[in-house]
Amino acid sequence: MNTQYLYGLALATTMVAAGCGGSNTDATTGAGAGAPSRVSTPVPTLATSNYDKRFNHFYVKVIAVDLINSTTARRVFNNPLGQVLDVTTIGQTVPKFLLLGSSSINLNSFSSVKVTLAKKTTVINAGLTKGVVRNFAPQFNNPSNLNQSIVTFPLGTATVVGAPKLVVNMGLNHWSFDSKGEVHPSMSQGDGRGSDDPNGCEAEDNKGIVSGLTGTAPTQIFSINGITVNTDANTVIVNNDNSANPALANGERVEVTGTLVNGSVLATRIQIDVQHDLEDDAEADGLASNLDATAGTLTITIQKAKNFLPTGTTINVATTATTKFVLNGAVVSQADFFTGLAAGLATMEVEAEGSVDANGLLTAVTLKAGSEDGDGGGSGGGGGPH
Repeated sequence: MNTQYLYGLALATTMVAAGCGGSNTDATTGAGAGAPSRVSTPVPTLATSNYDKRFNHFYVKVIAVDLINSTTARRVFNNPLGQVLDVTTIGQTVPKFLLLGSSSINLNSFSSVKVTLAKKTTVINAGLTKGVVRNFAPQFNNPSNLNQSIVTFPLGTATVVGAPKLVVNMGLNHWSFDSKGEVHPSMSQGDGRGSDDPNGCEAEDNKGIVSGLTGTAPTQIFSINGITVNTDANTVIVNNDNSANPALANGERVEVTGTLVNGSVLATRIQIDVQHDLEDDAEADGLASNLDATAGTLTITIQKAKNFLPTGTTINVATTATTKFVLNGAVVSQADFFTGLAAGLATMEVEAEGSVDANGLLTAVTLKAGSEDGDGGGSGGGGGPH
């Protein structure tokens, strides 16, 4: 639910300057361009696209990205559930990027890129609010999983701007439909132009399991989902049950909010999943309307979606007796939540997490609105000991 710039959708290398793309420091050595090809710095993986006025939204799920050569393959992004991506949001007239991950690799060792996607997509044409489910055409089928599709393109065809980076240009403006309405995608290597601009990075929170934790609070480093996360004295860490003494540990499930700096995420806020609320539920973020405090229902105009493919520009949300309501970081009653949400309706972003049924109704396990900075039990600089 944050509005900070975090990830650029492109496959990119580690950056020395803020933004998605980085500086001219060579990511293989850190010694500048022209140095020997020895990998010592992670190379970020980013995605972007071209503007296409045919579509209001075009949702896909990115499952994996692999670098390929004649003898081996190297996976640089992996999400078995699929990273939900609205290709139109990164296909603006001004370049937009989203960070998928980073790896210590030498891009010169590989000749092509393989992108694995879920077979089903949702297409919402320009001027419409309802979407149509479209499949990628059979020639793109993953032979080992017919629910997936594969798109490949050659590496080394673009002159990359700035630091080395792997930029996957989804190329939406080159996608077409056959007579059966099936999708024919076309992707290519992007040059990363504009990825050095922090304003070119799409906002995103990241949930995952802490691994490789090093350092001592307040300065710690760890990884989630292949992305390096750094903490400092300004990082706020909270337990999601508001209990005291939050502290990072390997194996914990966390949600990280931060900014992209030098190819890693500098965390501004980390929520530790003490109550097991950060599971892989469907999630919809956006502004709310059609509030019914008595029934506990509302409608969200979708700005971001996770773990489900939206069927339109909005989604209806229902609650139950067990739904947890969080307003400005504090757990509140259903009545107080809707009162507070109504007061800030024009600007207060809502996040609904739960399950989506066959009719597209999201039944919320957790419903959040407003700033999360009010959470209790927080600490700065990486938290204290358990």
